[in-house]
Amino acid sequence: MKSSFDFDSLSIPVEHQVRISTLNTWHNSDCVPERTSLLCTELQTVQPDILCLQEVIFEPDGSSLQLKNITHGSELNIITALQQTPSDYHHCSGTAILSSLHPVESGSFPLGTPTATNDNASYAVLEHASGRAIIVITAHLHWGGDKERERLVQLTSIDSEAKKLAERYSALHPMVLLTGDFNTVTDGDAMRFLRGLGSGSDGSYTRWTDAWESSGTPENEVTSSPQNHWAQNTARSVGIQLPHMLPHRRIDYIMSLGWNYGNAGAALRFERGFDSTAKFGFSTSDHYGLTADFWAPPVPV
Repeated sequence: MKSSFDFDSLSIPVEHQVRISTLNTWHNSDCVPERTSLLCTELQTVQPDILCLQEVIFEPDGSSLQLKNITHGSELNIITALQQTPSDYHHCSGTAILSSLHPVESGSFPLGTPTATNDNASYAVLEHASGRAIIVITAHLHWGGDKERERLVQLTSIDSEAKKLAERYSALHPMVLLTGDFNTVTDGDAMRFLRGLGSGSDGSYTRWTDAWESSGTPENEVTSSPQNHWAQNTARSVGIQLPHMLPHRRIDYIMSLGWNYGNAGAALRFERGFDSTAKFGFSTSDHYGLTADFWAPPVPV
């Protein structure tokens, strides 16, 4: 449940916060009804204002029973959904943004890597009770240990588009949030660029703040674990015979544009979730999901 945050000289009520969750739902056909049920159960507890999903299952006609079931099991509405990649399981996967907030604009944009497994990001501009525009982008970056160059190109494109959206809605004092399965660790070139430690594929520089670095702990850092039942299945499907030897990694992120520590856009809380195995003996996905609360103070008059 949401709660206020009390600091030495400041109390931040719930209405001055925005909660966002992200999860790669895993496009495999195994146990989809059960896994979607687990997701919906956790959403009832987490109650995010915004939910960003990757590897959503789409039917060949472009519809998504999975998304429909998620909306039926929560108070979220589908803001944008993008079918992207044909699957080996006779369906397609893609990205989606769901929210209880009112949408102003939504859509997608290309990432400049037409040969990548996913070459588009989804975005939404949402109205928050604070009067601010909340700009949300979610993406599933190119998969592969040797594809860091492509991921750098993709994040360079995302950074550019995010700044264009922020400029377009500058009168609404926007907060820009970026989530997704980036398929890269924090010290890779792509993430170094976002963290202000290296240049983009076009030579540009930027600065995003990682919600985990602000409010995370070692206990909620790992999002891809060899202990995850479904992660073991994924590893075996690509020829890895001993999945337990895989490293624990943080490859899913929630970021905010800017050097956001102690001001609007700061991450107040960070948690890992969507990892319960109590009901079925397995979790909802081969990834674990993330949730963060951000400070969204009222727009100054």
